[in-house]
This record gives sequence, C-alpha cells and structure tokens, in this order.
Amino acid sequence: MSGWRQLFRRAERARQGGDDLDAFRQSVDAWLSTGTPEVLREAIARATRLSVPEDVELEVERLQARLEALELGERLALGDWPVVRTQHKAAGDDQCHEIAAVAVVGASRERPATLLVTSRRVVLVGTPLLQAPWSAVAGCRLEGRDLLLTFKGQTHRVRCPTHVAAERASVLGEALRTRTSPASP
Repeated sequence: MSGWRQLFRRAERARQGGDDLDAFRQSVDAWLSTGTPEVLREAIARATRLSVPEDVELEVERLQARLEALELGERLALGDWPVVRTQHKAAGDDQCHEIAAVAVVGASRERPATLLVTSRRVVLVGTPLLQAPWSAVAGCRLEGRDLLLTFKGQTHRVRCPTHVAAERASVLGEALRTRTSPASP
C-alpha cells in the first residue's frame, strides 16, 4: 500500500477514535505522577484498545518506563540490586548496576558518552571523563529522557536513549545517592 493511502487510513481511524485518543493523552501525566503499578498496567492495556494505538507509542513507552522504575524501586527496597557484568576499565572493581550509551548535553552540542552506574560512583565515559562518588552527588533527577546529575558544583544533563533507560538510571542513582551505608548494595 502506498504511503499516502496509509496516512489517509490512519487519519480516518484517528478521526473516528479521536475522543478516546485525546482523553488517553490527557490522562498520561496524571497516571505517571500518581500511578501505582496496577494503574499503569491498566493504562497500557487501555492504549492497546485505542483505534490507533501507534499514535500513542511515546505515551505507552513513558508508562512502561515508569512501571519498570516502580518495580525496580521495589526490588531495591528488598536488597535485590541488578548487576551488569562488565570489563569496562572505568568501572574498576565497582559492582556495575547499569550501563547506557548516552549523550552529555552541553551549551552548544551533545557529546557521546557511556553512563556507568556503579555501587560507588557515577561515571560518564566520554571527553572529558566525568565521575563522582555517590556521596558527592548532590542531585539526581529526571526531566523526560534527561538525567540531571549534580556534582562538583555543576549540573550535567545526560540524555538517555529511551525513557526506560532514563527511569532506571534515575531510580538507581537516587537510591545509591541517598543510601545510609557506604557499603556496596
């Protein structure tokens, strides 16, 4: 089928189910901020019942990412920390909990980097190498797919490739940053 026909069919389906689609989109932010895992699962299921589910792919990705983050938080609370096996030199002897290809966003450009979330520190392998022990990280928060890490008096904007990667890094970073014991998780 030609491209214009697909677009026409998609527009027609969207017009027929537009009210449901608008209501779904308007509810996403509320679900993300207050949703329990059950609420998020129901929201994801609701998206698949829309007449044009591909129109809400980004919203569904955000919902799935938040659901994974909540489940990861529950695991961490039970002492079940994910371990990523790596031979990356920058990880050293630290236990690694997350690795992601990211971009460090500066004033004029994005620089490619690798984010390592280890038991002892956060490491951004790129040019330049940025790293800090979790005890020196003053902030770790999320803005969309961007992880904002504050250490050494600067906030570093780290753009993750997906909402899932950003949510996972944020949950792990905040748990490591605020833990009371300096021992490895």
